[in-house]
Amino acid sequence: PIGINEFLESAVKNDPRFEALLADEMAAKYKGALSAPVEDLLVSAKAEYYFDYPGMEKQSDEYTVSLSKLFIFTGAQLKARYSALPSPGGGTASAGISIALPLARNAFGHADRMLSEIAGYESEIAMLQAVEAYEDYMASVISFYYNWYADYSAMKTAEKFLKEAEVLLKNTEERKKSGIAYAVDVNKVKMQYYERKQRQLELSRKYNETYTYVKLFISGDKTEYVPDKLSAYSDTAPAEEIAPRSRQILELAVKKAISSESRAFSMLLPSVSFYGGYETTGSGTGVDLKAGTIYAGIQLDTPLFPGNRENADFEIKKYEAVKQKKNGEYGVKTIEEAARNLMLRIEMQKSYVELAAQKLNAAEAVLREERENYSRARITLNDLINAQNNYYQADYDYISAQAVLHKNQVEYLRITDALVRRK
Repeated sequence: PIGINEFLESAVKNDPRFEALLADEMAAKYKGALSAPVEDLLVSAKAEYYFDYPGMEKQSDEYTVSLSKLFIFTGAQLKARYSALPSPGGGTASAGISIALPLARNAFGHADRMLSEIAGYESEIAMLQAVEAYEDYMASVISFYYNWYADYSAMKTAEKFLKEAEVLLKNTEERKKSGIAYAVDVNKVKMQYYERKQRQLELSRKYNETYTYVKLFISGDKTEYVPDKLSAYSDTAPAEEIAPRSRQILELAVKKAISSESRAFSMLLPSVSFYGGYETTGSGTGVDLKAGTIYAGIQLDTPLFPGNRENADFEIKKYEAVKQKKNGEYGVKTIEEAARNLMLRIEMQKSYVELAAQKLNAAEAVLREERENYSRARITLNDLINAQNNYYQADYDYISAQAVLHKNQVEYLRITDALVRRK
């Protein structure tokens, strides 16, 4: 027999879907970087050659190297440059350092910070959704295990009662030979035998179909595995906090929408920047750092005829933020309601399991007595057949009620984010 925990461990090792979940989790770590502004230290190198035309005689060369860095939290762009224009007479060189600070549109890095926040929200949402996917996967595997157990138990019960029908048929045929039973009694038992044989074939087919999927979760050896004794996967006491991870995803989605709206609004403003720097020159390849020029200024960039693109983007982001807020509120209410209803269903199903167990005990006691009564000719064959059928149905109902209870418990753990804990 293979228990539920061992079955889960085997599924993690053998099921390709779990490997796909691992790939999704690894990719989620990098999703935020796709939207974040670039703040790397950028290096640029350029070489230019000048020729006369149409003579194509070489006049001069120019070489330039520059470094630039964006500081997201201030929006400042810092740049350092050096260029050389060598010539047979010695040539010239120049160097400079400059800084640009946005005052509007991306005021002091506001738009870039919003973009960085949005990227952070996207990354966090992706990671939480990866955990949600793990939880959904685990719930599906555990529920499948309970279905496997129910199918296996039902098949074994059908086989047991088929053998009992065979024994009863032989006894009835012997009783007919002895003149105790009639031909109609033999036919009644045959009908019961055929019905049970048909039921046994149906349940065997169903189990074999289920077992083909079991092989996807367990190792590929030739061992014929069977499920272990049925038990609850975990305790399902009412959760103190319902679905904290799902709530967090909804909250992050709202924050992302608000940040997107704020950034879209800043894009409506004209681009105004303060800039300043220091420039110096020299002969040959050197420069005189003590003698140079300091400069400063303000730059305005705005279209003469503004289009509707930025305004449309802002309006869309504004309504998307409103929509996301409402969806978040509705999502929380839906989760809470589903969890409450599922807990009520679990409590009700526990009552069903207890009732099914009592019915099974009663049916077993009746069958035991009716077998004794039939052997002493105190009851008819129909009474015995009814007692057997009642016991068979009670056994099947008890197994089904247990499986339904445990699947509901797993679903409650999944809905309340208690099945998988993020480390």
